[in-house]
Amino acid sequence: MSIESKTRDRLAVEDLPRRRDKEETRGKVVDAARALFAREGFERVTIRMIAEEAGVATGSVFITFTSKDELCDEIIIEYLTEVGGRVSNAAAQSAGKPVQARLALIGEALLADPPERLPFIRETIAASWTRTECAERKVRTAAGQIHEVISAVLAEAGSSGELAPKLDRALAVEMFVCVMFSNLKAVLYENASQPQIRQRIAAQIHMMLDGMRAARG
Repeated sequence: MSIESKTRDRLAVEDLPRRRDKEETRGKVVDAARALFAREGFERVTIRMIAEEAGVATGSVFITFTSKDELCDEIIIEYLTEVGGRVSNAAAQSAGKPVQARLALIGEALLADPPERLPFIRETIAASWTRTECAERKVRTAAGQIHEVISAVLAEAGSSGELAPKLDRALAVEMFVCVMFSNLKAVLYENASQPQIRQRIAAQIHMMLDGMRAARG
């Protein structure tokens, strides 16, 4: 092993505690911000408040995130990644079922957040109206997994003959996501129950698929 390689390995080992501390601080900051955004509202929360809630110095927050907006965006991206995992699992577990059943399970996975998380989601939606173009692109990229899974399910339905093989999948996915977002707003702002949402999802998917099949003919 060369001297350069030994030096790199030694520095990497010496850097491990620093990286662990940084990751631990980041976790505390993210958890604190998520709780504060839900409890106080995005606009009212300051970096100082986040630092106090996390039990770290204000400077430690700024070392990890350049602004409150960036911190919020990172939390949203983590959330979308988690939702993408739920959607992927729903698609995998429903493989072989009719497309209507598969989309219904995906819709339920999209909206499967526990009640205690809903205030945070409500605040992040409100904050999204002032998101920069760069941040919006990052968020859309994070949501890409969700779109890809839905598109794959529709493609399989096309291959099996349930839907037209030449269906405009990008448009169909966009329609599906928009409809699910309307259900999310019903949960957040109208206190819709899970049984109500499940019933709505079933009816909405049935209507969308009927439209897609009619377009085929």
